[in-house]
Amino acid sequence: MHQCKKNHRQQMTRLKNLWLVILLQFLACAGYAQNTDSVSSKKIAVLIPFDLDSAYTGYSYNLGTLNIPHYFMPGLDFYNGVKLALDSLQRNNINLDVWVYDTKSKTKPVSDIIKEMNRINPNIIIAFLSNTAEQKSFADFALRKNIPLVSVTYPNDAYLHSNPFFIMENSTLQTHVDSLYSYVSRTYRNSKIIFLTRNGYVEEKIKKQFTALNKTGKGVKFSITELNTNPATSDLIPLMDSTKENIFICGVLDEAYGLNLVKSLSAATGYTTVAIGMPTWDGIRALTYNNCNNVRIIYTSPFHYSAGMTAVDALKKMYKQQFYSNPGDMVFKGYESTLYFGKLLSQYNGDVINHLNDPTFHVATVFNFQPVTLDEDSQVPDYFENKKIYFINMLNGAITGVF
Repeated sequence: MHQCKKNHRQQMTRLKNLWLVILLQFLACAGYAQNTDSVSSKKIAVLIPFDLDSAYTGYSYNLGTLNIPHYFMPGLDFYNGVKLALDSLQRNNINLDVWVYDTKSKTKPVSDIIKEMNRINPNIIIAFLSNTAEQKSFADFALRKNIPLVSVTYPNDAYLHSNPFFIMENSTLQTHVDSLYSYVSRTYRNSKIIFLTRNGYVEEKIKKQFTALNKTGKGVKFSITELNTNPATSDLIPLMDSTKENIFICGVLDEAYGLNLVKSLSAATGYTTVAIGMPTWDGIRALTYNNCNNVRIIYTSPFHYSAGMTAVDALKKMYKQQFYSNPGDMVFKGYESTLYFGKLLSQYNGDVINHLNDPTFHVATVFNFQPVTLDEDSQVPDYFENKKIYFINMLNGAITGVF
């Protein structure tokens, strides 16, 4: 029986990977996917970093059928989410023309993608961006053509100026720090608060942001400790008070640093501790392991995909039927963004920007897009940003609340 189950799992894995190979071949040859049974004036351009050129010599696929390289998976997962959303939209009689572009293509650079988008004139762009150069090129195009560009993944405001057509889902670091400070100052005023940091440009930026916020209001009492090596229990115990709840705010984005902080606090028996981390903690699976127990873990996220939510459970069911596995984070992001903005486009056509927060079409995350003006003298927003930050609360390997 055990061997039969093992063989079945192997067969399902091969089928899944074979399907991904077929998908890669389709994208390499076609360059776009259509989701319409009739001529539609509503077009969506989807930008995804597939890096298909590394998978092909000419039209020959050369990576095998059993193991898709890890670097393909974020793009493929995102695309799978997009495709499942398009299927859902079509079942609701919302037919769209959807054009998919590989932003890592060596044969079709960003400039050529922009030329093609200029020709098809999409009504909205959904983008999995990964660097500031891409962001500038596509954001400039969106502004020039007055096309809403939804940046799903990249939390960066570089090169964004007077661009009310740029919509940022993945909130900036400043927004996370603002929300984190507000939460700490409301919740832990009477606790011992330790802000951990280390040398580094980003770490210094986070520390300055947090400290500056503490000067604008009543302020909370906290100490700053610089640990340039991964935190060990022996580093942390001298900082703690056995008579109080000890709140450690991790001002470091590095996942290994954060994980070591939690593991070391877990080993500090006799103390009540809370570890508060950055949005990068959302991807640390090891936080669910036994050596992270007995520490309350809290981290921020602009997205909310919890089991039990109708949309989340429905997506898991659809994904399992097609891929025999559970969807990853990028599947959810591709699915939610396409479904939400596809419905907005269908309902409001050329006026999506003025209806970004329509509660009728929320999928799982409740977005709160607000205009951001970096220059107070500017007459128009520099971009719209999702200002809704969720706090994920974990204890002993399980999520105990999202607020």
